[in-house]
Amino acid sequence: MLLFKRNALLKTVLGILIVTCCTINSFAFWVFNTTENGFTGTKSLSSTEASIGDLIVQGGAAFLDSYSSTLQYMKKTESASLLGVNQSELLTLLKKALSSMTLATGYYSKLKAVAAVTPYNSSVIDVLKTFDYDAFLKSNEGYINPAVFDEVKGYLIVGDIRGIYTKIYTDSVQIESLINRLIDLTNAGVIPSMPETYKVNHLFSQTLLFGQYTAQVFNTITKSIR
Repeated sequence: MLLFKRNALLKTVLGILIVTCCTINSFAFWVFNTTENGFTGTKSLSSTEASIGDLIVQGGAAFLDSYSSTLQYMKKTESASLLGVNQSELLTLLKKALSSMTLATGYYSKLKAVAAVTPYNSSVIDVLKTFDYDAFLKSNEGYINPAVFDEVKGYLIVGDIRGIYTKIYTDSVQIESLINRLIDLTNAGVIPSMPETYKVNHLFSQTLLFGQYTAQVFNTITKSIR
């Protein structure tokens, strides 16, 4: 039992290290990278505001920061039976996670707004509509979650890049709400139950995979357009 807990803790720490080591630019390669190519130009709402590509990177960095803090919180609760619980430390990590997710939500809100007034690149949209998603899934069998990829396919096969941005915004709002729930419980002197934490981690990981699969498709079609 103790060995199992130590292995679980090691995996959690490794996850934190991987996430933390991702910089702003590297996250753009993980989630939604090159989706800005689905639009014409690099339009922003004003000359002083960020473009679609910039907002993807900024939102991604904040999202990863939030997930990193959440994973550190999970590590602390994982090792609680061995090292004890520091409620103040847990609360600090959750507040950091919330602060970063609030930033991400703001960036994704702006991303939606900019995308809404930016015309699609018809050449990219045409390729998305004719892309062989089933063959892509088969070629990546064992490395892609079919259910999550099917959701990605549902948006891209009709050229709905704006819908993808709306989803990341909606997911971020939901994650923000779930983190707030953990904070409320911790403030009340209660360590949140495992199901409460499972919900947060599940949505983080599902959203990350959704963005990664979107990026993978765009990486593939970008090569064909070139």
